[in-house]
Amino acid sequence: MKISEFRKLIREEVRKVINEVGDPTKGYEAIDHAIDSDSGKSGAKYAKQKGISNSDIVASFQSGEWKANSFNPIELADFATNLKMSQAEIDTVASALKYTPNQIEKLKSITNNLTGQMSELLDQFIGGTYEQFDEFKVQSSLVSIVISPQKNTASKIYDALEKNKNKLSSFLRANQLPNCKLFSAIETYGLGGAPKIIITSKPKPTAAKVQKVVQI
Repeated sequence: MKISEFRKLIREEVRKVINEVGDPTKGYEAIDHAIDSDSGKSGAKYAKQKGISNSDIVASFQSGEWKANSFNPIELADFATNLKMSQAEIDTVASALKYTPNQIEKLKSITNNLTGQMSELLDQFIGGTYEQFDEFKVQSSLVSIVISPQKNTASKIYDALEKNKNKLSSFLRANQLPNCKLFSAIETYGLGGAPKIIITSKPKPTAAKVQKVVQI
């Protein structure tokens, strides 16, 4: 093999490695731009224009150049979402930034938009029959949704959700959320007496007397 051919082969192999593991120097440019512009969208647009890949950006975060407070979860979620990062890439970045469990929880909630997805799903089944959500937590370790029905609609809401429990269960499994139960209950807190429909991963609701329950 000629020396020129050997050098070409080496260059191609180096290029392959860089493409696979990322070039932290290039990734630094995109991250720095996102910080300077205070916009994840702008940073992602810059990366696209400059041919900077997600692998380059992940490699930069892994290089140790960025301290844990370089990005808060909201800023990182904005950047990662606009870059269309995979969950594995997001997890790697969160680990590199030494995020706390609470920060990781917040990051996952934002990037996965689980709250919005669950809200849309519930609206398909009970839209127009409830007054409000007293509580709406959809996180990887906890689901707690408390619904205040409109007048005389508590049974209707419970029946609709029970009828669609398999669809709710599929959503929980697909997003690696904890198993939940559906409760029809009467509020005992304060004056009490108000009907509540509850979806929760807790063993049972607090400050409420359970009337019906079904596993989702």
